[in-house]
Amino acid sequence: MKIFQIEANDIVPCKGRILISSPFLMDYNFSRSVILLVHHSDDGSMGIVINKGLIYNITLNDIFPDIKSKVKIPLFKGGPLARNSLFYIHKLDFIHNAIPLGDGVFINGDFNDIMNYIDRDDYNQNNIKFFCGYASWQIGQLQREINENSWIVSSSNRELIFDDKPNDIWGISLDSLGGKYSIWAKYPKYPILN
Repeated sequence: MKIFQIEANDIVPCKGRILISSPFLMDYNFSRSVILLVHHSDDGSMGIVINKGLIYNITLNDIFPDIKSKVKIPLFKGGPLARNSLFYIHKLDFIHNAIPLGDGVFINGDFNDIMNYIDRDDYNQNNIKFFCGYASWQIGQLQREINENSWIVSSSNRELIFDDKPNDIWGISLDSLGGKYSIWAKYPKYPILN
């Protein structure tokens, strides 16, 4: 029965790694979440939830009606804080002032460059995702939560970050770790309903 005892792994969190929530984490904002860490230091941590859609299907086109692209660009829920702030994670190495996160993944950068890219004929929606809000942890808070087995730390997977089926990212992330994590990936969200 030890396979059902949640134990975090020993991977150290750092910028560019992902946090995978334990199947038993029932927090409204973080249940079954996968978070890309964009900052981690002794001062605290910040991340973007990469697998949650917004309740309302708002697109970037709704916010910026001057976008010429006919492609409807979805917005995702990046976390519970500053939901009126826009973040974008991308694979575009030509965006000025973008912050590298490793493995060819970047966050933010010159928004005019982003808008120009969206309006180009070769715009590819699989190269960029847009998020409202972020998650953060105060000094020592993330490590405490990892020690409490709320989070599993993993290396990021560039293709998974840009997966077009965000609801599958949590299960795929756990399953890719193998062993007991694969079993946890199949744990029902509401076991009482089984």
